[in-house]
Amino acid sequence: MYGTVNSQALILMTRVPVPGKTKTRLMPHLSAEECAGFHEACLKDIIKVQRELKKPANIFYSEKLTEKFMSMFPKESQFISQEGDNLGERMSQAFRISLQDYKFTLMVGSDLPHLTVRILQSAFEALEQHDVVLGPALDGGYYLIGLKQYISDLFTGINWGSSEVFRQTIERVHSLGLSYRLLKKMQDLDTIEDLRVFMTNPANKDHQAWKFIDQLGGVK
Repeated sequence: MYGTVNSQALILMTRVPVPGKTKTRLMPHLSAEECAGFHEACLKDIIKVQRELKKPANIFYSEKLTEKFMSMFPKESQFISQEGDNLGERMSQAFRISLQDYKFTLMVGSDLPHLTVRILQSAFEALEQHDVVLGPALDGGYYLIGLKQYISDLFTGINWGSSEVFRQTIERVHSLGLSYRLLKKMQDLDTIEDLRVFMTNPANKDHQAWKFIDQLGGVK
């Protein structure tokens, strides 16, 4: 691992885009191949922000690592296989590893075309004064979590994939006596309804995710 104890780092949790293994909640509106292509377009949007942020990034991936996938990222990125039986265990593993080398770590997913450098910078700034920073998602989850110490209890006893994730996490934060800061709400792109809303907003036309769906002729 590279970096110093006084540095900031980004964790990206993602699958390697493989047809039939990624963005499957968008099927049958998109084919397996189109789902993988859409995931790759979303990654391009995130990677653009990663390059602009100019912070070290640990890419925690699932599925088989490929040269094509690795070549998408800045050369200083590190690739680490996700480990754990559920999302909470995999997130916990990622923070445990990253916080061994970096003082402040932010974790995001791969379907956030609205993510900006400013949002990430604000999150890092919030960690100077708070134990936890969270970006609530409109579906009841969260799109970002930032920590400056490894807190495994934040990732246990949560109903991952449900609309209760954010509420349960905040309850856990309170029960542990941790201070926290909330970012603005944001919608990630998990479902076909999310995608329809995303495509109807002309402000999104510069995103690779929007362009990919537009080239397909829109949402079926």
